[in-house]
Amino acid sequence: MVETDYILADWDKAEGVATSEGFIKPLIATKNVSVTALEIEPGDEVLPHSHSGLPHFEVVLYVVEGDLEIIFRDKRVPVKKGMAIMANPNEHGWLNRTEETVKVLMIHSPPPSWQSSEGFLEKVRRYQDRK
Repeated sequence: MVETDYILADWDKAEGVATSEGFIKPLIATKNVSVTALEIEPGDEVLPHSHSGLPHFEVVLYVVEGDLEIIFRDKRVPVKKGMAIMANPNEHGWLNRTEETVKVLMIHSPPPSWQSSEGFLEKVRRYQDRK
């Protein structure tokens, strides 16, 4: 990355990877925060899960397009376009009950284990190769 006073990312042009959580496009990642675009297809569900082995981080989900259902153990919370929710990263999942792709910004602080968008993609691809 070129050293500048800013980092500029474009959701539509960002490289991404298909994962069990949806299509993920890392937009911005530093040692303090990461912003990731997540696209969740109609009917896709991610059960509440744990990120074992990672240091503690916080996650905010902001719904840019569509409606999403966030799952916390036995609770389901509807999160609509324009809403944000702080979620325990080790106790949530989601479900897209709609006929549209849901677009979500995921904001992690600090980033769980990457400090650049390229580092994130590399980590996900290595994980997928092991499966």
